[in-house]
Amino acid sequence: MLYYICSSNRCAVKINGEFIGYADLNLKTTTAPKDAFFEFIPTDNHLDKATLSANDLNQNNSLVKVYPYESGFLILPIFYNKFIPFYKQLYKNIIDDCFVQVYIDGYCKVVVANDNGNEIFHLPFIPTKIQAKKCDDFLFVQFLTNKKSSIYIFNIKKAPLLHLVSNANSFQFSNGGFCLTQRFKRLTEVAVTKTYDKNGELLQVNHTRNSPIERLNANLIPYAFLDELNLCESYLDFISPNLLQHKQLIKNFFGDLLTYIPINSNNQLKAIIVEEDRLRTLAFSLENNKICDFLFE
Repeated sequence: MLYYICSSNRCAVKINGEFIGYADLNLKTTTAPKDAFFEFIPTDNHLDKATLSANDLNQNNSLVKVYPYESGFLILPIFYNKFIPFYKQLYKNIIDDCFVQVYIDGYCKVVVANDNGNEIFHLPFIPTKIQAKKCDDFLFVQFLTNKKSSIYIFNIKKAPLLHLVSNANSFQFSNGGFCLTQRFKRLTEVAVTKTYDKNGELLQVNHTRNSPIERLNANLIPYAFLDELNLCESYLDFISPNLLQHKQLIKNFFGDLLTYIPINSNNQLKAIIVEEDRLRTLAFSLENNKICDFLFE
């Protein structure tokens, strides 16, 4: 049986206990017997391994996503934090009247409380740095590792306290409101800044790029477009003037995009579009280094 493997977290792959190599965002192809047992072991040792039995390809599995593809199956492993069998306090602070505590008790847990309410939730990763700041009616708590950042924003004047969760890298206070900036390690190194008013309502979204589109190899333009598709309207910069007339339809055309996988196919620009419940192969056409057409095959 033919299998295709793609992983957003680099991982070692074992089939029936035998190491066959590493998987990452590039499509890996392998063969395995019909009764194969797969193990996906992330190089990030905070994450637990994912497993799959080839006998259960059609069963629901929270550790992998499996899609029929070509003459085999595409496997996308999903990784979760390891269970940690001890208690450890990571952070504890009182900011004005707000109590903030972060601790490990099996998994990473966060408590934020004041006289108006409390929030207790799991954090999906273990932070190496935590910082909390208050501005007017909002408390900002940022959780950081060397690869991740999450900012939880609480409106401390009313319940429920939790107002907004963002994967932004930084925040700043501006004109009575605040700005959140998220930088993406994508082909164009795009950064998206969202500006909110004093009530926490979104006012505007802007983007900048460290690497201009003009410097991109033409073969990378479709993938830069897909990188930015779900970020903001920056993806429209990759579209030809004729296609821009139909910009209202473009987002709907791509459905519920989870990720994409670039593929080489007879010198054509193609990608596998991964949605929640299906795969589709998309071919791109370029004109003057702009996308002038795309077609699902």
